[in-house]
Amino acid sequence: MRPAQLLSTQALHPAWVPDSLLNWCEFDYEVTWLIAEFFNTISNFWYMAFAVFGIYNAFRYHYETRFILAHVALFVVGFGSALFHGTLTYNAQLLDEVPMLFVAAIILYCCVSLQSPRPPRWVPWTLLAYVLVTSANYIYSREAEDFQNAFSAEGLMIGALIVLNRKYFSAAPVAVVNDRVDEGFSETAADGVDGGAEEDEQRAYTPDQWSRELASRTPIVGTVRVISDRDAGKLLRMVIGSFAAALAVWVIDNLACESLLIPVKLSLGYPLRVLFEFHGWWHFFSGVHTYA
Repeated sequence: MRPAQLLSTQALHPAWVPDSLLNWCEFDYEVTWLIAEFFNTISNFWYMAFAVFGIYNAFRYHYETRFILAHVALFVVGFGSALFHGTLTYNAQLLDEVPMLFVAAIILYCCVSLQSPRPPRWVPWTLLAYVLVTSANYIYSREAEDFQNAFSAEGLMIGALIVLNRKYFSAAPVAVVNDRVDEGFSETAADGVDGGAEEDEQRAYTPDQWSRELASRTPIVGTVRVISDRDAGKLLRMVIGSFAAALAVWVIDNLACESLLIPVKLSLGYPLRVLFEFHGWWHFFSGVHTYA
């Protein structure tokens, strides 16, 4: 990112008066006079697409409300981020960054206990207090570093929880029924839904079939989640890989904008230079990471 603006000739008569605290490594108003950072704006489509797909899956597999809220918050981040990069105004910047603090807090809430449909009651209140205090401090100080520090702290906590809960990414499939965890369900046998049920006739279940089977026989209050060890491993690798990629393009975009990215983009021209709009790639990889 750059505090100073990277202006094009069209920026002499922009549609918006920029007053944001930050500017990113893309020339302003280069594509159209209406959108400040064109590719950083349209790349927020990934946030909203992953959010819609996540909400669809949450309803399809009977996930708890916390997972639905996480994806709704991700959609809000995508919308706010598009406004921010499209206008480079301070108010739009707040619509991007404050929801980022909320979505990270909701993800933390989801990650606190992967084996429980409802984490302890103190967890959501503590996370809400953290977001409110850090947001208020950021709005009062108008220092971008305050937001970055608060968001980085949440990211570190999410990473720590992923490491602590890594065994659940390769554990036996789990079904949460009537807010109670029943373990030991496999894709080759079903040993009963509610503890006292008689043993089912052995048959092969796909995850979708098992979810429908549970839904047809038992009132679902919690989550129905069936996943194989192989798929769980793929999911964990997706989480780690997308986080590493997002962090890499973020760092390069921040530290090597003038020394590397701008010369490369100017020498390549369109359309290849779009590949080096690294903040747009941050939107993609962080969207994958949040969804996973």
